[in-house]
Amino acid sequence: MVLEKPRVTMTIAELEALEKPRVTMTIAELEALAARPENSAKSFEMLEGELYEMDTPAPMHSYIATRILVTLYLFVEAHHPGVAMGDNTGYALSGDTLLVPDISFVAQSRLPAFPWPARFSFAPDVAVEVLSPANKPRDLLKKVQTYLK
Repeated sequence: MVLEKPRVTMTIAELEALEKPRVTMTIAELEALAARPENSAKSFEMLEGELYEMDTPAPMHSYIATRILVTLYLFVEAHHPGVAMGDNTGYALSGDTLLVPDISFVAQSRLPAFPWPARFSFAPDVAVEVLSPANKPRDLLKKVQTYLK
């Protein structure tokens, strides 16, 4: 008699739940966390309340992002359709979502008057994320879906 091992099946969502417990927060809580002295050199994003500490980009990532930003910037400067921004511009898309794309563009007609706020409360017209090995496909898909809402 041959005994077979019982087969355990799980959904992807169940597997992801085992990876780490989900801790959610608000943008106000994220700002308080980021203001702590021990976090002064760190960058964060938040998607649907879930906090992501952003890794320091590898040289190739920075090179690609810079080339895209410079190309976009030169076009924007020549034609004045809006503004091109680097990776320090935050977009608060809800009370629990703050995204910081590698490169973004906002049309002139959507820009608020000066002085600009610490972060914009709308999605950019164009958001560019340079893929890195640390990027998880499901997180990128969630970002795309969030920008398009």
